[in-house]
Formats: sequence, structure tokens, C-alpha cells
Amino acid sequence: MREDLLHFVWQHLKIPLRLKTTDGAPLRILYPGELNKGSGPDFSNAQLLIDNIQWAGNVEMHLRSSDWYSHGHQDDPKYSRIILHVVYEDDMPVLSGDGQPVPTLELHTYIPPGIIESYRTLLSRKEKSFINCEKLLPAIPEALLSSWMDELYLRRLNSQSQHFDRFYRDNDKHWEQVLFQALMRVFGSRKNGAFFSEVAGRLKFSVIRKTRTSALGLEALLFGIVGMLGKSPGTESYYFQLQREFTFLKRKYRLRPLPGRSPEYFGQRPSNFPTIRLSQLAMLYLKTPDLFSRVIALNSLPEAYTLFGVTASPYWNTHYVFGRTTRYIPKTVNRKFIDLIILNAVLPLKLSFARQRGEHIHSQLLDLTRQIKAESNGVIDNFKSLGIKPDHAQQSQALLELYTNYCSRHQCLSCAVGRQLLNQI
Repeated sequence: MREDLLHFVWQHLKIPLRLKTTDGAPLRILYPGELNKGSGPDFSNAQLLIDNIQWAGNVEMHLRSSDWYSHGHQDDPKYSRIILHVVYEDDMPVLSGDGQPVPTLELHTYIPPGIIESYRTLLSRKEKSFINCEKLLPAIPEALLSSWMDELYLRRLNSQSQHFDRFYRDNDKHWEQVLFQALMRVFGSRKNGAFFSEVAGRLKFSVIRKTRTSALGLEALLFGIVGMLGKSPGTESYYFQLQREFTFLKRKYRLRPLPGRSPEYFGQRPSNFPTIRLSQLAMLYLKTPDLFSRVIALNSLPEAYTLFGVTASPYWNTHYVFGRTTRYIPKTVNRKFIDLIILNAVLPLKLSFARQRGEHIHSQLLDLTRQIKAESNGVIDNFKSLGIKPDHAQQSQALLELYTNYCSRHQCLSCAVGRQLLNQI
């Protein structure tokens, strides 16, 4: 038994409207209230009739009455105006902070057995290969799944953009700094993204601006600030040029790389090595001095492919790491990676920027997302095996949001699919 089932049966009135409290007072639910997903009581603005007296206020829920005390509610002023304590099992009387009894409803005799059984089946791990509801998905109307995926993507995009809001506040409201930090995270990929973003947050964008007329300077700055110009890999003059340039920049701008930190290579494809990605990012800033304004004005996929389709500096035509020569392959940012840049940097940035200006651009961003091909990864492949095949990136991003924040956390009753399955009872 989990507390979210209590939320579900209360919110969706899966119990009789006429009940009795634990002390025998008649109870009638006039309005269950609004579910609160933040701190404080579980439901607000509920309207109840208890012993023929109408009450309006907050409702708190627990599996057991004693959880009231284990959670410290008796000392929390947010819980001083609870009009009803709803529990699955009443194991002890509860008093409010001022010593008054809190009316209590015990649910275990009121919840229909079919709901409990279906809920247990839904959360059972038996014979499950991917997600809890995989064997029940054919019963879900296509229209419901489609509308839920639209909502999921908007939730994901809004959540991403809120991180950019924080970057904006933390960086003295400097949008170019925000973009640089976002691009460093994307170009760092999964292995190095968080590290690169942290480094970018410590490097003033003014240094990028003053250095971006020089390919050598930009590469030296990015390689050096993440700790890649320490030990010499050999006798190549290009590496020593970078070292000398970074030594100069470090003194000039008082740069301080994070001690003891360096990028990871293990488990990455060579095209994704930090050497290649940082060189590509350096060339992007060299090629596009007005990068931020170009990103904000970007409205189509062809524009994005032109803007971000840069090639690493000539040294990397024959290298993936310093000091090891390979066959000649220009290291150009491909369209698949540009799609990731759009999804994880461009769109959240544009939404955050528009929000700060009081503009509404969701429909424009959705149009751009639908132009991008759906990603292919383990999570998406598993959904495909269940018959859910995304047509474009908006849908694949929605599926990633669904799996990450609902399926993998067993938050079935916060999901439209899980609610639909239980609502059929």
C-alpha cells in the first residue's frame, strides 16, 4: 500500500460520498479539494460536511495515523488548520498542535477491493520486462496517450527552461553566459556534460568574447580550463602552442581550472571525445560572433544545421586525441548531434528568454521540435517494442520524460495511463 493510492481514491471519489469518521460522526465529501504536489497538506480547499457542520480547508493523508507524529506535523503551523486526517489504518488518536482532536477517516474498509487488487497488479514486478503497465497498454485509447504525450513534452521543456532561468539569475542576467554554459553541457555529452557546465559557470563569457577572434586562443582556453593541457602527450608543436597560449591566457585573465579534474574518454565513441567536441565548440564561436542572437532568431531545422554544422580545427582531421595520428577524417558536427543541441540547449533557452520578456512561443517551439527525427536509444526502443512508436522528437522526448519521472519511479497514479487503468474499475 502506498500513499498515492489514497490520493487517487480521494481525488477521484472512488469511495462513497457518505462516510463516518473514526469517532462515528457522519461525513460527506462535498468537494475533495486540489492535490498539492509541494510541501504542506496533501489537499487544499476541500469542502466537507462533518456531523452536519460544513467545513472548508485542508486534508492530510497518511498510511497510518501515527505518521502524523513521525512527520512532525503536530509542531508545523502549516498543519494547524487540517479539517480531516485521512488514513488507511487508524493506529492511534491524533491531536493538533493546540491539543484538539483531529477528525480522522479510516479508508481501508471503504476502498473497493477491485481497486486495491488492480493497483497491486499494476505495481507488481512479476513478468515485467520494462514498465509496470506494459501488458495493459492495448487497453489505453490512442487519443488519451497522444494528449498525455503532448503534456509530457511541455512539462519536460518547461522543466529544462527553469534550469536556464536559474542560470540567468546566477550569471548576473547575462544571456550569452547562459548559452555558453548550456552548450558546454551538451558538447560535454553524458560523460562530461555536468563537469563542462560547472567549468563554464566559473569562466566569464567576457573572456570568450575577447578570445574568439583566434582559433588557437579559443581552443587553448577551452582545453586548458577543463584540464587537458597538463602533461605533454609527445613532441607535437601544436600541443605546445596550445600550452603556451593557455599559460598566457591564464595569467592575463587570472583563470583557475578546477584542480584534480579532467574529462573522461572511457565508454565514448571517438567522435564524441572531449577533444573533438571542444574544438568544434571553439570553431562555432570563432565562426559566429553573434551566436546568441542567431540562436534566438532560429526558427527552422535547416537554419540550425547551417548554424551548428561546424568542423573542428585542421589538427583534428587526423587526430581524435593529442599525439596519436589517425586517417584523415574532418570532424564536422553531424545532424544527429545538432538535433541534441536544439532539444537540450536551443529550445529551453528560447523559452526561458521569451518568458523573461513576457512572450509566449510554445507553439513555435513545438513546430520546430516536430521537424526533428525521434531519438533512438534503449528507452525509446523498449517503447517501440510495446507498439508506441514516436513519429518525431516531441514524442520521443515525451517518452523519455514518461519513463524517467513516472515509469522508473513507479509513479503510476501520477500518470494519465495509470489513472485511466484504475478508472476503468
